[in-house]
Amino acid sequence: MANPTMQVIQAPDYGSPEVLELKKVSRPQPGTDQVLIQVKAAGVNPADWKYLSGFAKQWMPLKFPWTPGLDGAGIVEAVGANVTALKKGQEVYGILMGGYAEYTLALAKDVQPKPANITFEQAAALPVGALTAWEAVIDTARVEKGQRVLIHGG
Repeated sequence: MANPTMQVIQAPDYGSPEVLELKKVSRPQPGTDQVLIQVKAAGVNPADWKYLSGFAKQWMPLKFPWTPGLDGAGIVEAVGANVTALKKGQEVYGILMGGYAEYTLALAKDVQPKPANITFEQAAALPVGALTAWEAVIDTARVEKGQRVLIHGG
C-alpha cells in the first residue's frame, strides 16, 4: 500500500523565498531513531533563509528539493523501532527535518515534550534560538553550576 500524501513547501534550487513551491508528496516513515510528527506550527529561523539563499552551500550543501523549517512543534504520529521516550499522540517541539510540511521527521533526541502551558506556536519559536544562545553564551563562556548569566535583548 502506498504512503498517504501530504502538502509541503519546497525549494527546487537555491534562491529567494519566491522559489518556494507548494507540493504534494508521500508522507515519510520514521527510521529506527526518528519520530514522525504532525506539524502544528513551524518557526521561521534565519538559518532557513541563509540555507535557501546558498549562503552556507560551501560547507552545508542542500539536497533538492529542500524543505525549510528547522524549528517546529506538533504531535507524534509514529515512532521508530528504537524510540522509547516518546509515543504516538504526544505533543512535542524541537529541531525538525523540514517543518514547512504537514508531517515531518525528527531524530527522537532532537525533540522533547511540549510544556502544557505554552502553545504550539510558542514552542515552535524556541528550539534553534535557544540552542544558539546556549552555545554562544553558556558553552563559549564555560558557565559553571552556581554562576549567573544576564542576557540582554533575548
